[in-house]
Amino acid sequence: MIRSRIPAQTAATLALVVGLAGCKKAEQTVCSTIGRAGGMLQSYDTVLSIAIQPEALDSDERLCISPSDAPPDVFGAAYIIDPPQRLNYDAVVSYRGALPDDLTDVNVGRISERDFNSGKGAWVSLNGCRVEELPRHVQCADPELSKFYGLLDRVLGNTDDTLASASSGGTGDVTTSEVTTTIDPDTDSGPTPIDYPPECDDLQRGPYDVISVGTLFEQTDTGGAEDMAPDGHGGFVARSGTRLVRLNVTGGTLGTPNDPGFTVSELLDSPLFNSATLGLRYAPSGDLILAQGEDDQLRAMDTSGTLTTLLERVNLPNGVYVGTDGVAWYTEFLNNRVWRLDLAGGLPVQMAMVDQPNGLIFDPLREMLFYVSFGNGDLWQAPIAADGTAGTPVLVAPLGGSFDGLSMDVCGNLYGVDNNMGGPARLVRVFMNDDGLMSEVEEIATGLGGALANAVFGVGEEYGEFQTAMFMTGVPGEIYYVDVHITGAAVPAPAAAPATVDDPPDTTGTSDGSTSGGSSSTSGGSSSTGTSSATG
Repeated sequence: MIRSRIPAQTAATLALVVGLAGCKKAEQTVCSTIGRAGGMLQSYDTVLSIAIQPEALDSDERLCISPSDAPPDVFGAAYIIDPPQRLNYDAVVSYRGALPDDLTDVNVGRISERDFNSGKGAWVSLNGCRVEELPRHVQCADPELSKFYGLLDRVLGNTDDTLASASSGGTGDVTTSEVTTTIDPDTDSGPTPIDYPPECDDLQRGPYDVISVGTLFEQTDTGGAEDMAPDGHGGFVARSGTRLVRLNVTGGTLGTPNDPGFTVSELLDSPLFNSATLGLRYAPSGDLILAQGEDDQLRAMDTSGTLTTLLERVNLPNGVYVGTDGVAWYTEFLNNRVWRLDLAGGLPVQMAMVDQPNGLIFDPLREMLFYVSFGNGDLWQAPIAADGTAGTPVLVAPLGGSFDGLSMDVCGNLYGVDNNMGGPARLVRVFMNDDGLMSEVEEIATGLGGALANAVFGVGEEYGEFQTAMFMTGVPGEIYYVDVHITGAAVPAPAAAPATVDDPPDTTGTSDGSTSGGSSSTSGGSSSTGTSSATG
């Protein structure tokens, strides 16, 4: 860490700066109330963003950010925070936009309230900084919410200790301390880059044509089809009314609206589906994992159609994702929590807290969990260690809107559905680097109807030309898709396509010719309970 001392007369100047900030137009001061769930404080011009992590604050605080009328000797705009705060966890400070041409010695600096009030204000260059050249973005960590922020050029470099005065008068003494470089180019080449398929190098950009499939799922007074689970065999499983159904797309033709080649068949009719099924994904075992809202339960349905309760008293389970390792990740919408559950046994483990968590996905290549806040549209990531523990969450992008489901393509890009609170929805793609940091956000489909909630890939050769299509659905049961010209990341699927009531009897291996597959008679509904409550 390097400090650049500011003389007493400069501290007085800074006091005037803070006073002048009060004269700014109202629209240039942005205030947000942020509490234990965390949140985002962003300047009116979106240049400075400060992500406050869940549990960083102990209570609700009204925080304001204003531009400085007369910033000291920094590059670009400076900003004042009122009031500064002590934090339990580091804030993520992001500076975007106009950066120096030479990014070698760029960093974000802060002046703490304590240093400012003492009359010995000092620029402190923040730690843990990353400089993204393409999006012109600097992201650092701050252990507190400081009084003053600005972009420092040649005060602290990323790789050397070149210094310059940060005082407004261009004078003042400078003290230094050792700079730690995270990668030694002589001994360490850094992390091994992720090897993505060659088609990722020339990805076709949006926007894309939106194809309407029609309203194929039934809505009830307890909601509709908020999600679809790809079964790996040319179909998607979803809730329709009180039934579980399968949408088969193998008979369709890509680009055909209201395609008559798409068919819907019944898998299961059970009173247990008269509950909002907000998320569903297949596990490697072939079990279908279901997040059921009204019942506050996480359930599993095996290949015979038998339902088993995995967790009870989950406060509105919403998004669910199952990795190829058999670990389930799910969000607890009303408790603002993100959880991990090893389906092979064990108790759920809390991974993170965020306002109204919704969609989530685990990326085994980056070893990161990504999740989105429905409340404010912030996209987060948390590194996951080999033992399943979560590291410090990092803000990926403040997407805005009301984001619901998340999916990932084979190139490691994320796709999110902005539900828009039931209005015309949009689908965005978030391009990211190997560190899970955003390089660009692209709107690839807009004006979508149907209160859309999730968009999923059909992964596997049996989807044919639909392998590169993302299928979307929402509460009213409308279905859309867009061809994004790239395939989805690997997901678990059952060994065979789920049996439906319209399928012919399978007498293989039976002595009496009885059917050995899912039908309306296998509604099961087991009451056995596995682990204890996720909220306990």
